Amino acid sequence: MTIAFDTFVAIDWSGAKGDRHKGISVAVAGPGSDAPRLLSPPAARGWARCEVADWLEAQKGRVLAGFDCLGAAQVAKASFAGMRHLRQSEARPLCMQSC
Repeated sequence: MTIAFDTFVAIDWSGAKGDRHKGISVAVAGPGSDAPRLLSPPAARGWARCEVADWLEAQKGRVLAGFDCLGAAQVAKASFAGMRHLRQSEARPLCMQSC
């Protein structure tokens, strides 16, 4: 059985503390061979972690998201049935510090 995804997302999650970070990057690609495109943050000061989570929740279809972040092992253990579950998981203090 092959699982097809509609959207592929790569997130470089800053390890810095605070509400917004210029170091948080979000790249997205669709199926096929096109290169991912880097999304502009919603604010000049960069992304807030909650904005990334909200953006992910708003995506339609099957999304494969990869995180480069402190605490990646805890994130991998969390159920990705929905980001709401992730926010309540043990990963929250590590990756969603400002949510």
